[in-house]
Amino acid sequence: MTREELEQQLRKLIVGCPGGLQDTCPFCHCNCDDDVAAAMALIDRYAAGPADTPAEPVEEWDAVQAAEYLGYRDAAAARSALSRWGIQKVREKQADGGRMMSLYPAEAIRAEAARRGRRA
Repeated sequence: MTREELEQQLRKLIVGCPGGLQDTCPFCHCNCDDDVAAAMALIDRYAAGPADTPAEPVEEWDAVQAAEYLGYRDAAAARSALSRWGIQKVREKQADGGRMMSLYPAEAIRAEAARRGRRA
């Protein structure tokens, strides 16, 4: 299916307004062209596939590293702050002792700390 054929199918399916697809529908006053354009933009973005350049790996910190950066007394205090700030773990990994530990995005920790004046 070509991009043009796909766009025509979207024009038939999207909105489902009784006035047909016009610039501004006289029945419900929707702007059908905007809806189609938004859907096509999403399709174009995902049809292109992944970007040509590989994504840089995300730097991850455990709670101990976060505590050291933030100046907290221990990992529990850092975990509590990260939770309050809405910073969620990226993933978990098994530590040397066999326990699971959460890893957090270092950039988000740095940004939130800077915003709060905690650390530069």
